[in-house]
Amino acid sequence: MKLASGNVHSYAIKLLSTAFVFFLITSCDKSNVEQETAQDGTTLKIYVGGIEDESMVTQMSSNARNQLTAKATSARQETMMTSGVVDALVSVEENVANAGLEKLRLSSTDIQRGGAGTKAANSPMGSEVKYRILIYDQNNNLIYNKVGNTGADPLIDVYKGWTYKWYAFSINETAGVPDVGPYGKVAKASLTNKDVLYASGTITTAAGANFLNIVFKRKTANIQAKINVRGMFGTIIDGTAVSLADGSSTGNALMTMGDFDPLTGNFSNITAVTASVSGANMKIDNSTEGTAVKIANFYTLNTATIAANSMKVRLSPLKIRLDDNRERSFTSLSYTVSKAVTPAIGARHAATLRLIESPILVKGIYWARTNLIYNASKLDKYRLKSMPGGTNVDTKDQDFWNWMSETPTSPSSNVDACARLYPEGTWKMPDLATWQSIGQPDGKEERMGLFVGADYGFYWNKTASYPSNTAYDDNRLYISFGGYRTTSGSISNSPAGVLLGALASGQCHYWTSTAPNSTQGSSVHSSMSKIAWIFSWGSVTYPNANKNEGRNVRCIRAKNNPTS
Repeated sequence: MKLASGNVHSYAIKLLSTAFVFFLITSCDKSNVEQETAQDGTTLKIYVGGIEDESMVTQMSSNARNQLTAKATSARQETMMTSGVVDALVSVEENVANAGLEKLRLSSTDIQRGGAGTKAANSPMGSEVKYRILIYDQNNNLIYNKVGNTGADPLIDVYKGWTYKWYAFSINETAGVPDVGPYGKVAKASLTNKDVLYASGTITTAAGANFLNIVFKRKTANIQAKINVRGMFGTIIDGTAVSLADGSSTGNALMTMGDFDPLTGNFSNITAVTASVSGANMKIDNSTEGTAVKIANFYTLNTATIAANSMKVRLSPLKIRLDDNRERSFTSLSYTVSKAVTPAIGARHAATLRLIESPILVKGIYWARTNLIYNASKLDKYRLKSMPGGTNVDTKDQDFWNWMSETPTSPSSNVDACARLYPEGTWKMPDLATWQSIGQPDGKEERMGLFVGADYGFYWNKTASYPSNTAYDDNRLYISFGGYRTTSGSISNSPAGVLLGALASGQCHYWTSTAPNSTQGSSVHSSMSKIAWIFSWGSVTYPNANKNEGRNVRCIRAKNNPTS
């Protein structure tokens, strides 16, 4: 019993000693925590400063990728690509971001938002763009994994005197940002064709307010397809879809993506991916051109050179809205980029397609499908009419041109208004010899019903080998009987029909660019009449006419004509 009692006494002494030591240790720890916790006002405010700015390089090759010259743009050379459906002037421009750190390190207590000591980003991010930030304490514990919004600066409590590691990433979208998966990676599927942004660093906090200014850097190469439909005299609408394709026989992977590790900034499991950008997700290039020029962005990890003539831009479909509010849809268009492209991480490479309404090939001449008009309210005032057809009183000062005048009603001044169609210099006004070369029409027809205002015209069939496309109203050269505008401003000989079309008459008047003298120009003329539903069509003739009278104008291609 004594032995047992002695053991109990010894055990009690040991227990009390252990408790006392534990009390001393925890008291010290508690004291330290109270000094370092947020109760003393130590905070970290997170601010997104933007995306590291880009500079331009004149040429990109494997040995010149880091030889960067600020704001020096490569010369843009356009190649005309023709299909008989929609022609395109295709060019490529490249620029590469400055080499630099992928992270911004801040470790001072007096760094203020936007103040001295911060690194300015030249490209601000849009408002409400989502990003994810991970913060680890100095014991490598994840203490913060949150989604932030640009413009709303989160404030978190931290310990003073601690060094924190932080990692931030974004896909530069307002809709959201993916989370880190169970294996510490961001899944490839959530990053395919996304503008992956990344930044990381450390910050050592001091008592009081601390500020973390995040400047992201791009982790992908950006290939842009800039689609410009000003030469089609319409705007791009939502049903459009744009994609990139490999046109070579080697099966190059133009677009690749992998799983992303936010702790290292590296990708793994990289494979080829595909993507299509809808018209709704295309970006407006600038407010002046509006939806007539939109950009489809593609993002890739691929940095292998894409050989000349091996990258294709596909539109399947292309949908545009015409001036008369109708929709024109082209099922499948494909254009080859003739220049080699070397993607570089952080760089932007732009393939610009200036799409042009295709002409009609008749006896070796490429004719516009519709008449030249003028609309002072449009960015491109010189336009091709949305559909074939005549002129009415409301549009007489848009459709009827004085001979070689700058605007329809301005004095004759030897100005080729066709040459001012976008893109300038693509079209020109045909001379007398050109009109005469196509001879008499292949047929005549009455269009748009039998009532007053019905349309009458001639047509010439296209060259048999030249392609047709149902997106256009007519795949023939159709010349309408619209009458003409007199020197007093009234319309004369415009088609008219009465008695359900039993009686009708009208004349066709077009200008050539040829002038036999100072007061007259050579014109194109014909007439028609109908009595008791029996037509009488006149031949096409080429009389001289007063230059101050208004007539229709039909343009032809001036340069880079496709071949049959």
